[in-house]
Amino acid sequence: KSRGGKPVGIDINPDILKYHLDLGRRVVYADAQDVDMWEQLDMINVKSIIISMSSNIHLKHHLVKIIRKKTWFRGNIYVLTANAREDEVIMESGALPVSIPAVQVGKEMADISMDKSE
Repeated sequence: KSRGGKPVGIDINPDILKYHLDLGRRVVYADAQDVDMWEQLDMINVKSIIISMSSNIHLKHHLVKIIRKKTWFRGNIYVLTANAREDEVIMESGALPVSIPAVQVGKEMADISMDKSE
């Protein structure tokens, strides 16, 4: 938003929608897994997509494939991942993995503990 963009969120949970709407955010009710929704969505001005749902990594992989195939969207798609294996799955799908901070913290803690034990 600070770069002049107009982010829009999509969610299927009415409570989450209400929360974000109450904060003045732009959100719409939709199911990210709905192929028809992606086909009907006007993607002309979409610069990037962030998939941050907490579902199975294979579902996220499938969703990226649907977006690429059904919309011909060629911008960046970022996907929340939990580990290196998930990163590989997402990169194979044509998207960019974004590791959650807990994973990064875990790696840093492991690195620190290895440094201290040597």
